[in-house]
Amino acid sequence: DAGAAGAGGETDAGGGEADQCMNPDDLARVQDTTKTSPSDIASACGTKTCITLALTGDFEGAKVCADECMRNGDPDHSIEPAELSDACGSCYVDAVLCGAKYCLAKCATDASSQPCVDCRAGENEAGVNCTSNFYICSGLPQD
Repeated sequence: DAGAAGAGGETDAGGGEADQCMNPDDLARVQDTTKTSPSDIASACGTKTCITLALTGDFEGAKVCADECMRNGDPDHSIEPAELSDACGSCYVDAVLCGAKYCLAKCATDASSQPCVDCRAGENEAGVNCTSNFYICSGLPQD
């Protein structure tokens, strides 16, 4: 359920909403390398389609926008639907918005840079580990 996010859009890892991507359909989609990865779709939804909401501090609006984008793609069809359950898709969205909320300055130019990766792993002022929260929420193995 999309209401599994805590205040500000980060996944509430302590709330028991874990293993949201462990059903057979979501696992098959996550492992399907012939399609755009769900993490790339969530990143595109969060940083292209819905970024203006996050930049103005409207993280709840950004979450609604990004959840919708994960479900249906974006209006100009440059982002395809993720084809995940809403609960699983929400784990991806929460991870992207957590990064936007706590690590925007370090991740804006390169989300794969070491400072961004470190920030998303908890090296931010709030001490929020966006990466760990994603793996708890999704239930997927951490590489």
